[in-house]
Amino acid sequence: MRFAFVGFSSAALPGWEQFAPEPKPPSNWKDPSKIADYIREAREKQSFEAAVKPLTGSLTEVVVLNEKSDTPVQCSWPDMPILDFLSQCDRIACIDYGVFRSLAIAEYVDKKGALDENAQWAVVSARSGFPYLIPSTKWSSAPMLFDPLHAITGSSSEESTDPGSVLRRYKLVLPYGPDALSRARACRAVCKLLGC
Repeated sequence: MRFAFVGFSSAALPGWEQFAPEPKPPSNWKDPSKIADYIREAREKQSFEAAVKPLTGSLTEVVVLNEKSDTPVQCSWPDMPILDFLSQCDRIACIDYGVFRSLAIAEYVDKKGALDENAQWAVVSARSGFPYLIPSTKWSSAPMLFDPLHAITGSSSEESTDPGSVLRRYKLVLPYGPDALSRARACRAVCKLLGC
């Protein structure tokens, strides 16, 4: 397999609220229903943000596609940490891989109890810039990470790029959705457009 096209979804962990500030509506509001709506909407936004942070978020689904088939590659996750599985791939393409990498490292530490040498390539990737191709120091097959949207935008920012806005800006009509399979398909489609 030349590329493993990864799609993922995530959710906030139980207890994420303790890491988020209490929503405060404007002090001049008096209507209890408006205040309740404001707090509910603010909490929903905080929950979404918590889902993509390693301290408060967790991978809920990971889909890996190859270059031709829409049938997900057999992946032992969640029985084995996703970093162990991905270490067997030649190249890894993932839209918004900065978020994915952070969540995968958090999961790895949670399952292994320590960040051992098996995850070092992921840590190295956190310190690397464009074009987001990071060689392994452990495996001869040299696993690589690649975010096709960063290649399109030319961004070397460590902050995640909002995939939906990039796809719209470049008029890329792709099956991008919140579910892992849609994200994996979109990643593969963008890579094909780039000639990867």
